[in-house]
Amino acid sequence: MLTLEQAVKQNFLDYSAFVLRHRVVPDSRDGLRYTQRQILYSQKKEKLDSKHPFKKSQKSVAAALAFCYVHGDSSCYEQIIRMSRKLNYRYLLEDIKGVNGNPTRQNSYAASRYTECRLSKLADHLMVFLNEEGIIKEWEPTYDEEDVFPVLFPSLGFWNGCNGNVAIGSTLVSSIPQFNIKEINAAIIDLIRNPKAEVNVLPDFASGGVLLNPQTTLNTLRKGKSKSALLRGKTKLTKKGDDFFLEITELPYGVYTETLVKELEQALDSSEKVPFTDVKDFSKSTVSLLLVTRDPEGLLKWLCEKTSFQKHFTIQMTMLKDGKVPKIFSLKEALLAHIAHAEGVLMRHFLFEANRLRERADVARGLLKAYSILDDVIKTIKASSGRADSITKLIQQYSFLKTQAEAIVDLRLHRLSNLDIQKIANELEEIVAEQERISSILRDRNKSNEELIKYYVAIAEEYGDSRRTQIYSGEEYESSFASVSSEGCFYIAKENDKYQVIKNLIEIDEEKAEISDETLFDETTNTEDDLLEQPKATILKVLVADDILVYTNLGRGFCINAEKLKVEDDWIPWEKNVKLHENEKIIFVSTRQELQEFDNIVISYQEGISDSKHISFFTIVSTPRGRKLFVPKGEIVGLEPK
Repeated sequence: MLTLEQAVKQNFLDYSAFVLRHRVVPDSRDGLRYTQRQILYSQKKEKLDSKHPFKKSQKSVAAALAFCYVHGDSSCYEQIIRMSRKLNYRYLLEDIKGVNGNPTRQNSYAASRYTECRLSKLADHLMVFLNEEGIIKEWEPTYDEEDVFPVLFPSLGFWNGCNGNVAIGSTLVSSIPQFNIKEINAAIIDLIRNPKAEVNVLPDFASGGVLLNPQTTLNTLRKGKSKSALLRGKTKLTKKGDDFFLEITELPYGVYTETLVKELEQALDSSEKVPFTDVKDFSKSTVSLLLVTRDPEGLLKWLCEKTSFQKHFTIQMTMLKDGKVPKIFSLKEALLAHIAHAEGVLMRHFLFEANRLRERADVARGLLKAYSILDDVIKTIKASSGRADSITKLIQQYSFLKTQAEAIVDLRLHRLSNLDIQKIANELEEIVAEQERISSILRDRNKSNEELIKYYVAIAEEYGDSRRTQIYSGEEYESSFASVSSEGCFYIAKENDKYQVIKNLIEIDEEKAEISDETLFDETTNTEDDLLEQPKATILKVLVADDILVYTNLGRGFCINAEKLKVEDDWIPWEKNVKLHENEKIIFVSTRQELQEFDNIVISYQEGISDSKHISFFTIVSTPRGRKLFVPKGEIVGLEPK
């Protein structure tokens, strides 16, 4: 029996998992959060989409709350506003009439009774084939259980990961940058044709700005979590007399002008000497902050060092795997998950079409047969007592299919003229040709891939635009590990209580390998035999861009960036990298990449009992300072991935 403390902790973890799945973490397959789908589908259901006129925003809020959205009206409307703002979303999912905000203030929008909204055309593409068996199992009942709604959108041609995601939940963060739809769709097309293709796509934020460390950012995206993207705003410089006017025209994503103006005004009011004399905010639909100075170079440097004009965007691409458990995805892994989903959607659509065409072909053949024996058919219908009796007799006497008999009985006889019969015959030819085309697509993977690619080409052509975020070409802002590729690696010999970095390793498992980063390791040579003199030591391959995960007997997990691992000439206690509690000891060490290959970890306790937890408990929650992963049933003596 659980103690009160254990019960409270376990219930909190269950609640945390619910919050993460339903409010914070997007699904890797369509790039949308649970609540976003609830709002968008409710609008589609009530015909508040791009094919219909604008309606008051209150109607969209009411539609969502009355159908499946279980949170408040203010949070629902706030999400609609965010999906309609050009500085929040890279590609808008809502069209809106009225005041929906400006770059000056975060919450500068009118109430829902004053604005009108509807789904954008792009949002409609997320739901294509939704009602044609594009998805089958991904439906959940509404809170009154009178209907169902989708918990996954087909999302053919458009992956909403382009709009990014910034959300904080209990125990984890999901911080996904925004991307350019042309670049992402081009990467998706490359992966459809070759799943082993490289993905070299950099963020492209709605607010523009300049990305100062592209190589570091690219390496982080290859891993899913590491160094942040460093963003800087853009400026224009003009001169009048002895004064220079520095106009800030773009800001890093997530920075509003009110934030920067407040920082500048506080600097002016302080005793600190600042390199400008005045600031004016002329921002309306775009950013326009004007600073007066006589030292423009000094002012630009001061802005970068002292204000939000230059800011890091944390990258931690936490998404739901198969809509169930959170996982840190690399950008390539996320795109592959989306592609696998899209392939299934398209195949199910073609199967649906094949069934529909078969039914249409059966009806056409039945009408042609009925025309050839028209007098007998009319006589049989006239002799019947009603519709149901007519259908039964046609089936029994002339071997019609049920669908054929129903079509014949419901048809007005004047349509069976020579002209209409010829139309039916022509239609049957077209149906047969389309059936053959769909059958060839279902049989041939290359043809199905080309059909899938058409959607991504069409969406990119219709909605694609040029980059907004400029890429800086210098190297002074790059991480010291930016030049190391995602395949750069080194090796360590490890035990549960200590480890040793293998310097310039020559031989492991009869294969030659060399350290990728020569600046980190010296020229000393070790062999596997030298290092495995310790009976419990094992060799662990570590990517420079990976994390080392350390777990203790108290159920705590630590995360150490591989590039920050302490390096010495001898064996090093793990405690030099992590801070343990009293009577706490390390029982298991691995890398994040290695653990993500498993589904669960079996936990063995000192009392002789065992338990199993999903791998996400270990790979997602661990932190540099250490965090409780779950409520243990006693002292843990062993962990084994399964």
